[in-house]
Amino acid sequence: ARPGGAGPPPPRGAGGAAPGAAPPRPPFAIRDRLAASFALSPVPLDATVIDPASDVLLLIHPRGLSPATLYAVDRYLTGGGRAVVLVDPYSEAEARRAPAQERFRPRHSDLGPFARAWGLDFDPDRVALDARAAAPVRVGGGAAGQRPVPYLAWLALSRPNLDRSDPITARLESLSLGSAGVLEPAARPDRTVTPLVVTSPDSARVDADRIAQGPDPRALIADFEPSGEPLLLAVRLRGPIASAFPEGPPEGAATPASGHRSASDGPAELVVVADTDLLDDRFWLSGRAPDGTLDAFSGNADFLVNAIEILAGGPDLADLRGRTVTRRPFERIEAMRAEADRRLRATEQRLLAELDAAEAELARLRDGAGPDAGDRDAALDRLRDRALDLRAELRAVRRDLDRDVAALERRLTVANIAGVPLLVALAGLAVAWRRRVPRRRAAGRGP
Repeated sequence: ARPGGAGPPPPRGAGGAAPGAAPPRPPFAIRDRLAASFALSPVPLDATVIDPASDVLLLIHPRGLSPATLYAVDRYLTGGGRAVVLVDPYSEAEARRAPAQERFRPRHSDLGPFARAWGLDFDPDRVALDARAAAPVRVGGGAAGQRPVPYLAWLALSRPNLDRSDPITARLESLSLGSAGVLEPAARPDRTVTPLVVTSPDSARVDADRIAQGPDPRALIADFEPSGEPLLLAVRLRGPIASAFPEGPPEGAATPASGHRSASDGPAELVVVADTDLLDDRFWLSGRAPDGTLDAFSGNADFLVNAIEILAGGPDLADLRGRTVTRRPFERIEAMRAEADRRLRATEQRLLAELDAAEAELARLRDGAGPDAGDRDAALDRLRDRALDLRAELRAVRRDLDRDVAALERRLTVANIAGVPLLVALAGLAVAWRRRVPRRRAAGRGP
C-alpha cells in the first residue's frame, strides 16, 4: 500500500466471495476506506517477489502459501519492509461466505515460520473470551430469547482495552472483534512490544473447535472460568527480526542476486492482529449514507488505516482519526452491567436449565407419551405451573439487573444535568468572593 489514490479491483481474499461460493458477495466496505487513502497493489498468492518499494505489506489470513511465497514475504521484511498481519483461529467471515458443503472446513490461519523468527507465539486452536467486553446477542426463541445474552467470543472493546499512548489506537473509542486469538511475544532486549489491544482480566481461552460448531452463548457463560490476566489481541513490534528461513531459500525459491539475509538489515516494524473478522462489515458498519459515507459504530476501519499510515511514516493523519465512531458507551454502566451479569449468571443458568427441562417434558406429554390420560392431565397442569413460576423467577432476576443499571443511569444523568451547572456557579461565587476580599481590606486601611 502506498499513500494516495484508488487501487485496482480487489484480489482474492480482499473480501470477495470464496471460490465456488454462491451467490457472490461484494468486497468488504473497509476496502473503500483503504482505497481512499492508499494506492493498493494486489500481491498474487503465488508471488515469488514483493516489490521492495511498497510502503506496507498487508497480509490477511495467510494460509496455504507456498514456501517460495513465504520466502518472498521474509525477503521483503528483512530488507526493511513493514507489514500489518492479521491471523485468526476461526474466521467468522470465511465460514459465513463459504458454500454449505464446506461449512466445517478449518477456518484458521497462523504465523507459520514467522512465529519463531519474530518471537511471537500464536495458537490457532484457541479463541479469547472476555466477560466484560462480550457483545450482546439474541439466542433463538423461548424464554432465553427474551433478553440479549453476552456472547463471550464476540468482543465489543472500548477505551480501557486500547493503548492510549500509541498513535494507532490513542484516539480510538472502540473496536469490535469476532472469535479472536491470543498473541504471546517472547521477551527480547533488542526490541519493543506495544500491546495495542488487550482483553480485560475477566478473560479466558476456549477451543476454537467449540466456536466453529456454533456454541450456545449461555453454555459458554456457564463454563466460563476467568484467568484473571488480560490477553493480547494485537501488538506492535519494533526491532530486528531473524529470517524465517535461517538455512537459506527453501525449495522452489531462487537465491537472490544480493544473497540470502539471515536477519533484517535494521529494525523491522510490524503490527500483528489475532483476528481477521474486524474487516467484516457486520463487526463495524451500520450502513452507508445516501452520499456514500460509511456509518461506523466501531473503530475497526480507523484502526487498520491508522496502522498502515503509521508504518508508512505518516502519523499526522492518524491523530485526526477515531472521532467519527458514534457508539460511546458509559464505561461505568457497562462495567456494572458486566458485574451484575456475573452475579446473576448462576441463578439465570439454573432457571433456564429447569425451564428447558420443564418445556421438554411438557412437549413429551402433549405428544401422548408417559402416564394414562388422567395422570397425564395432572402432570401437564403441574408442569405448566412450574414453567410459569420459573419464567416469573427469571423475569425477577433480569428485572433486578435492569433496575440497578437504570438507577445508575439516572444518577449519572442528574449529575450531568445538575452537577456541572452547580460547579460552575460555585466557581463563580469563589471568584467573586476572592475579588471582594482585597477591596474590603483596602477600604479598611488609612491614608
